[in-house]
Amino acid sequence: MSKFIQKIACFLFLVVLSTNQTILSGVNSVNINLNKNKDVILNYQNQTKEVKLKRLNDENYINQTFLGKNYKPVDAKIIRKNGNYIVKESKNSIAIDLDSAKNQSIIKDNINLKTKEIAANFQTEEAYALIENLKIIDNQNLQITIEDQLIYDAKFDILKLLKNNTDEVDMFTLYNLLNTYDLELSNLKSNLYVNFETGDARGFLKDGRKIDYTKTAENFIQNLKNNKYEIDVVFEIDKGYVIDENGKVIEFTHQGDGKSNYKGSDWGRSQNVKMGTENLINHVIVNPGEQISFLELLKNRGSNIRWQLAKVIKKGGELVLEPGGGLCQVSTTLFRAALQSGMQIDKWRNHSLYVSYYKAYNNGLDSTIYPPTVDLKFTNPYDFPVIFQSYTNDEKDVVVEIYASDKLPEVTLVGPFFKGDVEGLRYNQILWQRVISNGFTQNVEDYLSTYNTGVMR
Repeated sequence: MSKFIQKIACFLFLVVLSTNQTILSGVNSVNINLNKNKDVILNYQNQTKEVKLKRLNDENYINQTFLGKNYKPVDAKIIRKNGNYIVKESKNSIAIDLDSAKNQSIIKDNINLKTKEIAANFQTEEAYALIENLKIIDNQNLQITIEDQLIYDAKFDILKLLKNNTDEVDMFTLYNLLNTYDLELSNLKSNLYVNFETGDARGFLKDGRKIDYTKTAENFIQNLKNNKYEIDVVFEIDKGYVIDENGKVIEFTHQGDGKSNYKGSDWGRSQNVKMGTENLINHVIVNPGEQISFLELLKNRGSNIRWQLAKVIKKGGELVLEPGGGLCQVSTTLFRAALQSGMQIDKWRNHSLYVSYYKAYNNGLDSTIYPPTVDLKFTNPYDFPVIFQSYTNDEKDVVVEIYASDKLPEVTLVGPFFKGDVEGLRYNQILWQRVISNGFTQNVEDYLSTYNTGVMR
């Protein structure tokens, strides 16, 4: 037979063998799935055991039953002794040949088990190669960073982070190390409990974050390979939810903010701003078609609050001490959030005097209130609820967060425009435009503030 014919014959034999193996593998799976509760007898040397056919899919059970722990490969290990690294040799091991057992199960119920050799995962030669790297990283400074901010930089036995001195991270050690900084690195989520019928709410809607230890470990190993002794902490989002009066869990997403700043306010005004932010506009739930009135919020939520004396603007420009001075800062911030969320603005009025407090973030977008007539009112134009959640921070910002259960349209606030920017504007006016984009349509609205005094750019 010529060499060419021999090659063709050999090729055809391999194709047939490969095809048969593929078919046989499929038959094995079908046989075990269809007859999984059928009893078969397994024989290995002097051991005999009756099991369900489905057990042939349980590699650990079969091997431990007939071979004990000997079936596991013995990996090479690196141990440190008297400052030196020593390699503990690896060797191959044996395991039950489950493919052979499954093949036999197709035609008989009494199966003679065979073994096959399995190689160690971490070979001796790899261990010797790793020793050189271990000598380098031993007793190096370890750095821990979060979002490029360094929070730890000190001598550390980096080898403790490696399982058996291999290139696999010891997750228990990593967890204990990062858990030392857990209060700095992670924060807990919190849910908001809402009764949409009454508008009552408790809690605070906030996404938390927790350390993704698997990705953090992967990054650490990659850093080691690049001679960087650094743990870059990776996080995953721990989502906070709204839970309604029936216990239903609803996902509301954060879709923008309204902001103002009250730096320079005296003590009384600052206290009123903080109390108003916490009590009047926190958890303002606006159902579809519902109108919100700031004066109604003040009446319903603020009637029992002991407001501090602070200056208010009266009679077009006179400053007078009255309880609740500074609450216009609160209404202004809610107004800005209402604008940003695309609410229909039904009623608003800027202050009679230009106030430098409102220059930060949206200069010229302010909304004064004064009982019983000067009010801020807006209506939810959507077919889903919107929630406003508010707080103050150490920088003396008032922040009103916008949450919705559906996607809000894109809102762009364009401005501020002063005299000379737009034809017709006077020295005491500031103009803003709100552009609401919804699909292929755009709605443009003007918001013009006119004061009794000049304004600042």
